[in-house]
Amino acid sequence: LSPSYIGGLIDGDGSILYDTVSLIPRVEITQCDPYAIFALYKQFGGSIICVKARSKTMRPQYKWTINKSEELLTILKENCIIKSQRANIVYELFNELKTKLAEKLTLIELQENKLSEILDSIDKTINDRQIENDKLKQLKKQK
Repeated sequence: LSPSYIGGLIDGDGSILYDTVSLIPRVEITQCDPYAIFALYKQFGGSIICVKARSKTMRPQYKWTINKSEELLTILKENCIIKSQRANIVYELFNELKTKLAEKLTLIELQENKLSEILDSIDKTINDRQIENDKLKQLKKQK
């Protein structure tokens, strides 16, 4: 599917969401015709569910959902017309989250390195004291 076609699909029948609890961006689209749904799934992954028709006059619906797809969000922010502002906001929130997570991981790595240095220092101190104790015991035995 072309980027402009994808943008049109989501503009017409889709949703661009950002879960404020899990902080995960999500894109969904529901249609009765499975062609576009299966094409999106083939191109980006995600998941598809089939919702049974609620009455005899209705058709079943196919719902495609994908979480955390930076590639799709980039396409949507550049190709949606109606939902372009929403796509930009969700894209920025997602990138901000990734940056903060990277900063936290860096901080955790620094803390782990510092903790490792402290533990090494403690081990060395314990070893040094053990050696001193052993020497004192030998001196006492000699006396």
